[in-house]
Amino acid sequence: EIETRIDNLSDDAMPVSIGYHPWFQLSDAPRDSWKLHLAARDHLELSKTKIPTGKSEPVQFSDPLPLKGVYLDDVLGGLIRDARGEASFSVEGNREKITVTFGPKYQNAVVYAPPGRDIVCLEPMSGPTNAFNMAHDGTYSSLQSIPPRGEWHAAFRIKAEGF
Repeated sequence: EIETRIDNLSDDAMPVSIGYHPWFQLSDAPRDSWKLHLAARDHLELSKTKIPTGKSEPVQFSDPLPLKGVYLDDVLGGLIRDARGEASFSVEGNREKITVTFGPKYQNAVVYAPPGRDIVCLEPMSGPTNAFNMAHDGTYSSLQSIPPRGEWHAAFRIKAEGF
């Protein structure tokens, strides 16, 4: 489990947007036979420079999503959560599986899976890439903040099975 705590030592509210970028590999099968579970409803539209535009569309990926011939460098939102408010993303080979479970304050995911490389990234993000600028220009309304003299806590877990 990776837990993050941010303390706001100011007398003003402090916006917060953080993310982690874990990369994973499976060794029991080639990348082309890996399958992804992406716990999201929304696929954020990206500019040519891979920055969210503020627009989204429903996720069109199958579940599970076979990685054969698939290139992903995507930002997802509308995470699908369980009763505890957690969203679980996973990559699975023949017997190996890695699950990344996002706590409630991780509202977005970046998923990166380039062809020709035996990696997949399942990245917990408290907001989309460029959240501060998007909030400033009115294209993102869910920017989190820490109250004056307050704290922000969030956690995500990584579980490896079958190794």
